[in-house]
Amino acid sequence: MSVPRNTTTPSEDEAVLLARGARYRLVGRLLADSLQAPFAQPNDLEAGAAACAYLGDLEGWDLIDAIRGSLPSCEEEARAAYTHVFGILVSAEAPPFEVEYEPRTDVFWRASAMADIAGFHGVFGVEIGGHERPDHVAVEADFLWYLLEREVAAQALGHGEEKVEVVASAFRSYFVDHFGNWTPSFAVSLAKLADRRGATFYGGVADFLAHIVTAEAAVLGVPPAAVRPPVVTDAPAPDACEGCEAGTS
Repeated sequence: MSVPRNTTTPSEDEAVLLARGARYRLVGRLLADSLQAPFAQPNDLEAGAAACAYLGDLEGWDLIDAIRGSLPSCEEEARAAYTHVFGILVSAEAPPFEVEYEPRTDVFWRASAMADIAGFHGVFGVEIGGHERPDHVAVEADFLWYLLEREVAAQALGHGEEKVEVVASAFRSYFVDHFGNWTPSFAVSLAKLADRRGATFYGGVADFLAHIVTAEAAVLGVPPAAVRPPVVTDAPAPDACEGCEAGTS
């Protein structure tokens, strides 16, 4: 995903938006499938920690600090860790996809929901590369980062309040209707699965994701979404091949 960069000195309000965006960028990197998108590097953690420090988010800073010790050191290790937790197919226990947390299993509704997500991306000229699903948690986190960056750019370039509000409104709608509506459930499911599989890294990431969603809901003045279990209609039962890397698929 290509994001326009603001090269001017940001105002205090713009700096807050950039810091919030940096946290989303880190979430996207931490939860990315390394075959589809760049995986988190130490400098990503540093940027996220700096953003938390700027926002006075000490809990977020501590959670990032806890992740450091288990961060995969190379792409091969990152891929192995991702597959160990999420499997090769869609995980039945902690799927990183939005529509798998919707209790309605009607295929037409799910297709409509996916189209709505992709529609947000299309309106802002964002194309999803590779074989990524538009409802993957990393894709959605990156899109929120992109919207915050775009809002900053609109302010810095003097595009007017109306255009700034269009972007801000899109961010709020996307968070309330999509990212913020299902990621609390995903974070709980991921934490349980990571604990059962001894995946310390993803346990820490689940805690950080849950914290960020709660913090953002508070900023937007919306109640946190109810936690609900995933409903994956076409995945094998958990541990169908216990002992193999794809056992959670």
